[in-house]
Amino acid sequence: MSVDQVPPVIPEDWGSYECVFKFGDEDDNVSKLDKAVIRTNWEEHSLKFFFAGFSGVTNFPELIGAVMVDGVEVVHYDSNIKRAEPKQDWMKRLMEDDPGHRDWYTDECRVNQHFLNSTIDSLMKFNQTGDIHTFQRIYGCEWEDQVYTSDEYRYDGEGFMEFNPITQTWIPSTHPQASYTKLQWDRDKERIKNIILHLTNCSDWLKKYLDYANNTLKRTELPSVSLLQKTPSSPVSCHATGFYPDSATLIWRKDGVELHEDVNHGEILLNHDGSFQMSVDLDLHSSVTPEDWRKYDCVFQLSGVKNDIVIKLDKAVIRTNWGKPEIRKLPSVSLLQKTPSSPVSCHATGFYPDSATLIWRKDGVELHEDVDHGEILPNHDESFQMSVDLNLSSVPPEDWRRYDCVFQLSGVKNDIVIRLDKAEIRTNGESHRMDPSPAFPFGPVIGGVVTVLILVCIIVFLIRRRNIQGSIPSDCIPQYLRATRGAEDTDANF
Repeated sequence: MSVDQVPPVIPEDWGSYECVFKFGDEDDNVSKLDKAVIRTNWEEHSLKFFFAGFSGVTNFPELIGAVMVDGVEVVHYDSNIKRAEPKQDWMKRLMEDDPGHRDWYTDECRVNQHFLNSTIDSLMKFNQTGDIHTFQRIYGCEWEDQVYTSDEYRYDGEGFMEFNPITQTWIPSTHPQASYTKLQWDRDKERIKNIILHLTNCSDWLKKYLDYANNTLKRTELPSVSLLQKTPSSPVSCHATGFYPDSATLIWRKDGVELHEDVNHGEILLNHDGSFQMSVDLDLHSSVTPEDWRKYDCVFQLSGVKNDIVIKLDKAVIRTNWGKPEIRKLPSVSLLQKTPSSPVSCHATGFYPDSATLIWRKDGVELHEDVDHGEILPNHDESFQMSVDLNLSSVPPEDWRRYDCVFQLSGVKNDIVIRLDKAEIRTNGESHRMDPSPAFPFGPVIGGVVTVLILVCIIVFLIRRRNIQGSIPSDCIPQYLRATRGAEDTDANF
């Protein structure tokens, strides 16, 4: 049974609807309206063009551009290279077959560089503070049961303007200069005409890309699955790495029934080769006797693959690191600050193992207010990094000397202590190194709505690839881009 004549319903209201099946005197069968459980016969694909213009950043491209197909970067451009470069083999073949396509995207990036930078210069005339500014554009389409197009701009990480293809006008945000800018942009009919043309052609480009990428995007690869345990009392981690695509599940079962209690699911992370990894931990309480271990197994399921991978819980196959020499590595610790009004970030990188703490103190007492702790994240060399931010907005300069940052590594007697000293702080204006992430609080692609987190994490990836260090909040990184933080095809979580 289907219901066609239903007025448009916003996603937030889907939970108010339900389907009820009645049969005789038996209990009703009720199904809530939930997009996650709807079975469809269409495929979801997306094509997004990203541009980020920078002002006031030394030794860094004025513009970075990228093309993303289904969340994967396929083309890269920056104003230093001045040429669009394919990032996937199939895109390289497409550009060889159609050289004009590379030239078109290169020209598109140059046009956007001029527009974004001139807009930044215009906005900075209106009492803007700080020396570093960014302006981002994201346009493209998503193809589900129908095609959805969008064109959005953000200034210094905040929403600025969005194009309405129906009215062919711009929708301003609450930014003080957005309404004034809207009047200017609405008058530029030639530019609006070009935007409509791009959005109209987007679905054709996406179809062409999918034709070339068919073999890559639809491939399936099964992972290697291992059981890992740090200590005899630690949870047992079931770790799968090397699978593709990321539409997979990893679960623990007991007597063939999926477990939900005492189970901790990790996120799906991207490996350096484009495959994925994930893990799920099982906490074996002392109440679980060795004889009962045989009742447990770990099951990996990949969408589109009939046979599951099943690993029985067996002490003989668990890989451990106890009884081995304990390796400990101390980090380099530095103080970072984006602008004079930004929090000061204490950043430690290169330590091992991950049993470490990083805190801010005042007069020797640990601080909890005005402090923001980041997660411990893996580096590419299997060491770790972390950061903790301190908001100094209410602290007068003469009190700075009362603060210090302390790094503590389990098993190491001496702590690393860094005094809060303006002379020791690395800033964007004084160093070629920068921590770009806090200025770009974007969100991931969800359903039919695209926010701008992807662009920021691409930028972070490109910045780090150029040895520009910094601490990156984990919520800035969607799971399919976590490889930029060192989620290599290794037992990174072990």
